[in-house]
Amino acid sequence: MPASALTPTLNSAQQNRIGAVLWSLDRDCAEIERLIDADSDAGLVQIRNDLTAQEREALRAQVRAIRQQVQALAAALQLPPHVLDVRRHAIAALTIDWSAIVDTLPPKLRRYGEVDADTAAFLQPPLEALLAALEAVLQPRTD
Repeated sequence: MPASALTPTLNSAQQNRIGAVLWSLDRDCAEIERLIDADSDAGLVQIRNDLTAQEREALRAQVRAIRQQVQALAAALQLPPHVLDVRRHAIAALTIDWSAIVDTLPPKLRRYGEVDADTAAFLQPPLEALLAALEAVLQPRTD
């Protein structure tokens, strides 16, 4: 019997594992597709596109083929799509960033070595301002 005629039987843990791997691969491929044509020297994270036009087209085709394989396997396994809610994703990502900034405040930065008073005085206000900005986004809406 050909493999495509089989109906796979997965328990929920197996389905969750395979789903998570395929969702992650699909997300990574989508990010690569976005970066293929990106080039930016704006911001703290800069993108330098070092691909030639020929390499871009080859990579685009390869990534597209991978995504098609991922989607075919997910369909064969009857995996539901992973729904990424923007609100929930943004809150989760910014909460992690908030926590990282709290752990970067001068009193906690001492874990990496002594922080002189001038450096502490310089760092504390902008880090607190970043925390306040993040907290404003993270506050639950009541409207």
